[in-house]
Amino acid sequence: MTVSDRPGDEVRGERIVCIFRKEGTRTIVPQTGGHRATCLIIKGLPARAVIEMPWRGL
Repeated sequence: MTVSDRPGDEVRGERIVCIFRKEGTRTIVPQTGGHRATCLIIKGLPARAVIEMPWRGL
């Protein structure tokens, strides 16, 4: 498994599990069409995200 740790690296999946110590600001952001999504900043030593289910799109 590759671990990306540089600013701007991205993780994509249908279900992503995040492990963190502190939760930052939660905001609503626009997505495709009229849909909206939640953006959450997580903090930890280190904060990490693991794909639990791969993305089945395209």
